[in-house]
Amino acid sequence: MNAELLESLWLPFEGQIVSLRQKVVSSLRMWDSLDKADDDKILEAANELSISVEECLARADISTGPELSNFEFAVNEMVKFSLLAHEFLVRVKSPNEESSCVAEVVDWFRQPMFAPVNPELTWRVRFAYPLRAAVTVPLVALFIVIGGQYSTVLAHYGLWMMLPCLFCFLPTPGASIRKGLRRIVGTVVASVLAVVCVSMHPNNDGIFLCELFVFSVIAKLMFFHETLQYSGLVFGFTRIIVGLGPGIDAGLPVGSKVSRAVHRMDMTVAGVILSIILTSLISPVFANKRLRRATVRSLELVSNSVANACESVVNETPWNREALSKDVLSAAILLGRSYSDRHAQIADARAECQALRYLSPTRHLQLGHLVAAQHLLDRLTRQSLAVISAVTTCLATTGLAGGSGFPRPAEGDLLLVSNVIRRRSDLLVAAVKTRKFKMADVSDSVMRTISCLQSDLQGVGVEHHALDCLVHALQDFGEVWEEVECMLASSKYV
Repeated sequence: MNAELLESLWLPFEGQIVSLRQKVVSSLRMWDSLDKADDDKILEAANELSISVEECLARADISTGPELSNFEFAVNEMVKFSLLAHEFLVRVKSPNEESSCVAEVVDWFRQPMFAPVNPELTWRVRFAYPLRAAVTVPLVALFIVIGGQYSTVLAHYGLWMMLPCLFCFLPTPGASIRKGLRRIVGTVVASVLAVVCVSMHPNNDGIFLCELFVFSVIAKLMFFHETLQYSGLVFGFTRIIVGLGPGIDAGLPVGSKVSRAVHRMDMTVAGVILSIILTSLISPVFANKRLRRATVRSLELVSNSVANACESVVNETPWNREALSKDVLSAAILLGRSYSDRHAQIADARAECQALRYLSPTRHLQLGHLVAAQHLLDRLTRQSLAVISAVTTCLATTGLAGGSGFPRPAEGDLLLVSNVIRRRSDLLVAAVKTRKFKMADVSDSVMRTISCLQSDLQGVGVEHHALDCLVHALQDFGEVWEEVECMLASSKYV
């Protein structure tokens, strides 16, 4: 950059740029100690810089060229980041606003009895799980009553079989497997320790009291472990029921104390197995199907968002600079909901996948592809946001929004990228739905089309940082997209 351009473009705004930077940095560093008025200073400084730059660009003595476009691109990025920082601070501080207890109660009464979900569910789907549970619990109770006529153990300890069927009967078999296994771990460990303690020092109240302190600490540590969690809760109260209670009962023989712990363990394991079987047989709703539907919605949302963003550049959609942060944040909210829908099912679907390893190897491989592709979908979601952000920058740049600086061949390539993304998305969605996928012709791939766009831009000698950011964002998106295709389309899961 020569001295003349530096003096005419950058030096007049040096003070405003430094001031905006200081306000953003200080607000982000001390966000919890600043009030709303301090946050609004970011908005004022950003608007002041934008107006000053627009007035400068409107002057007749400013020559057009790549340096002017790059200057405008840099300023747009500064303003956009400042607006995003301001919106972030507003959203972070909003939940901390205090409200009266009466207002909270009134707001609670205004909420619907059944909160809306995304995607919307029919009443048939909403009532499926309660009705399945209403059928399962009486069936187990009937089994215990009838079996108790022939088995003394079942008659005396059948309650411990009933409880897992009540607590571990969850909407999906995967959820039942995860919670059931944790209940088994907690019960078995607590029962074994109870048998050991009762056998070594029966009726010794002092030692049992010391053990209660130690095992209570262990139970809470297990509860805060990410994998164990429910096992710690079960371990804590099982140790008290079958260890502490019978252990200090002087009128109870040692053999009876041990048998209580053993039968509690047996009945719990049987109840967990029974609840998993009933969850899988009584009108089952599998987590892998929910994950499949959530994956389809995520692919459709990501592909449509990127395709619409590419088309908006060619069609010159009038997005102004003030709306940039809202556009990006709105897209982030929608994609974030899709992300949450998928991740709510991954753990349960993975549990079902492990169970299918022994029941149906083919289904296990198919579901393994779907579960393994979720981290790629997370990357794809982040890359789609990068594309949308780059598009908003292009639309806010005068040299591009007015149609100049963007060659006609590149416009056609950008529309072709949009069309190819939609076509490949339809193929990929059909693959996820039907579990069958065949790679289409390579010439129609997303990455090849993006490479053509980059070649055309280089061929006409266009130098613009906004376009470079858009092309690089599309390249990253295309690379991840093809990784997702390879993961879901490969015939063998490695």
